Amino acid sequence: MKSNKMNYAIPLIVSLAAVLLVAGVWFFVLRDTDAAIIPREGADTDTGADYNNGEQLSEPSYDDDETSDTDNDGYQGYAYDSPPSDLTLTWVAPPQFDEIGHPSDGMMAVRVGDQWGFINMQGEEIVPPRYTNVISFFEGIAMVNINAQPNEWGNPVGGQWGFIDTQGNEVVPPAYNIMTQPRNGLSFFMEGGTQDEWGGWYGGVWGAVDAAGNIVIEPIYGTLNYFEHGLIAFRYSNYGLWGFMDTSGNILAQPQFTETRPIGWLESGMAAVRLGGEIHGWEVIGGAWGVIGPDGEMAIEAIYDNIIAICDDWFAVQIDGTLTDYGMMTGGLWGFVDATGQELVAPMFSSATGGLFDNIAMVSIDNYWGAADRYGNMIIPAIYAGLGHIAHGLVAVRTGEVSQYGGIVGGNMGIIEIATGHILIPPQYYDEIHILGENLLAMRVGSSIGDWGGFVGGTWGLMDISGNHIVEPRFDQISYEPDDSLIRVHEGGTLTEWGGFEGGGWGFIDHAGQVVIPTEYDALWTSTSGLVSFMLDGSFVGGGIVGGRWGIMDMSGNVILPPNFDMASVLSRDILVVMVDSSIGEWGERVGGRWGLYDGMGRVIATPRYDTIGFLYEGLISVLYNGMWGIARVD
Repeated sequence: MKSNKMNYAIPLIVSLAAVLLVAGVWFFVLRDTDAAIIPREGADTDTGADYNNGEQLSEPSYDDDETSDTDNDGYQGYAYDSPPSDLTLTWVAPPQFDEIGHPSDGMMAVRVGDQWGFINMQGEEIVPPRYTNVISFFEGIAMVNINAQPNEWGNPVGGQWGFIDTQGNEVVPPAYNIMTQPRNGLSFFMEGGTQDEWGGWYGGVWGAVDAAGNIVIEPIYGTLNYFEHGLIAFRYSNYGLWGFMDTSGNILAQPQFTETRPIGWLESGMAAVRLGGEIHGWEVIGGAWGVIGPDGEMAIEAIYDNIIAICDDWFAVQIDGTLTDYGMMTGGLWGFVDATGQELVAPMFSSATGGLFDNIAMVSIDNYWGAADRYGNMIIPAIYAGLGHIAHGLVAVRTGEVSQYGGIVGGNMGIIEIATGHILIPPQYYDEIHILGENLLAMRVGSSIGDWGGFVGGTWGLMDISGNHIVEPRFDQISYEPDDSLIRVHEGGTLTEWGGFEGGGWGFIDHAGQVVIPTEYDALWTSTSGLVSFMLDGSFVGGGIVGGRWGIMDMSGNVILPPNFDMASVLSRDILVVMVDSSIGEWGERVGGRWGLYDGMGRVIATPRYDTIGFLYEGLISVLYNGMWGIARVD
């Protein structure tokens, strides 16, 4: 196992990818009143404001001469002359930290120099910075490390681990080479071992402590793996056989299995186990699979080439497979058994898997797919080259040819109701279909087959599940949004060699196909708060849009912030984050710049002056200024 440094500072690099994911992490700014932590002595907290015993007495100064002139679209600069917002921002901790972690269990890790400590959500110091590495709180416990040393990349490695509670008490003083985060009240630890050049450990022996620091599993094991619902798999050596114990260390099954693995998302506490086969390091070749129950007894006899869970009491099993040179089992036939190993369906399918409903499995016969119930009754005949999008009780099915690599070439898509197998849209007319709602589908026509067998080009429209066209195909692209009353569409673009579209614009239509926001924007990204970030005047580079000017509007197209910003995003309905004066990096990302904050009415809360601003948790924000991090809240 390997201990990794906690990446807590959240540097906000506004890359093209971040633009496309606009939901994300946003860091914003501060204005008034008290701080719960006084800057540490000697800290560089010069944010341009005056402090007296932690209280901010004045807002940082700003050069108003930097306000831009009215642009060609009539928008007034950065709108620095907007009236002030009713919202205020209160310091929880003025900028004084080199790094800040995400809140967890009401605590935040903070770094001062090369030492980590913890503060609470009010900014009060709970644990002074004294640890060389930490892992955030989970289940009321935080892992802490002493004596770690930075490696060539600056990340702390080595040292000794222990854990503290939320009061900062060392429940387990740092003494172990490795400790795991608690899981259902247990934390594994390693004694002894050898550290490699990357900071990982091998060798040594493993045990476990509870949340009170009591050793409940003695450190005598080569490996411990936690399974759900109280099962723990163990080995006495790194390459030995596996057995099972409970969370008190009581042996349920002596070591006899060459491999173990979780089996689906079962609530029954079962695990898949392999008997026999040849162990080659971490890989096992051959042998037979079965299922062990939470009492350590075999629930399903280990006689199968493979086994997967469809649901808690229904399993697909494989026989007569062929072992490849890479140790994989292929071919053979699949059938069904229940949780006691009783055969439900004799092996007859080429493959089987879950993924539809609890009582319906996806199955294939001679590489063509359908769906069956647990007794082998075919709900959907196995005549389709593939099953696609599944949502709202519907499944998209595809005709076409299955290639030698398992891909699908050509064909058409249709829609089938899963529970009944009733064909709603025959797979005859449409290149692709996406399920957008219970009675709303997006369909694609006129596309061609690309180099990799997928569809490119064509146009998209909307229809209901009866096949009635709501909007005739005319859009280049179409996508559903978090606000499910609107659909984002793109039209007027030119197909590029990458399969995307250059030019044209994005807009929104409603479920009836009516235009809500015209397709005239380079980018449109919604938020769950009902506001939209939009871009104008971007440049098409390398298959994506870079640069441009960002603003904010509501779902009806009313502009709240004009497009005068390098970036503009929605943190909440009342908090908008902006960036100005940045430049375009080598990969099209925004670099440098200053960050500021507006409210949901377009009124200025804080003019852009900060290096990085971002969201932490429920109104808490982190701010980077002059190389130091601080924390504030929105009031």
